[in-house]
Amino acid sequence: MTCASILLFLLALVPQRDAGWLRGKVTDKDTAAVIPNVEIFLSDADGRNVLQSQTNQSGDFVLAGISSGEYELTLRKPLYPEHRLRSVEVRAECGNVVDVQMKQAEAQTVIVTSETRAPQFEACRIERFDRSRMDNYSAARNIWYWSSKIHEHFGLASG
Repeated sequence: MTCASILLFLLALVPQRDAGWLRGKVTDKDTAAVIPNVEIFLSDADGRNVLQSQTNQSGDFVLAGISSGEYELTLRKPLYPEHRLRSVEVRAECGNVVDVQMKQAEAQTVIVTSETRAPQFEACRIERFDRSRMDNYSAARNIWYWSSKIHEHFGLASG
């Protein structure tokens, strides 16, 4: 890789000002226990996967760098029916909290996709992902690291 291609790659990791993010926690509907390693897919209006992630050991997830718009959030975990949230709204420079409760499938049961509508924005509450919050998410931790390196290299003010 050339220096220019590395620089372009690293600049792509810098958070976009016109992008928003989703964060949430996935728990079991019956036991309220957190569910780790749930696969999470964010799809656009045309059904194309835009982002993919999974919950951490605390059942938390974050999807960042999402262009403003309406999306569908799909959650998958063995032993649980696929769960879809339609009309998940993302706004520029805003975070949306999407907490999900999944109900474990009964043995010998056909798995049916459940669908619900995402909660609507009541107001945009600006939040900032600082270092302590980023450390909870491995993918975000990597972005934070490379973003700080770019800021150091070019002498940019962080924030």
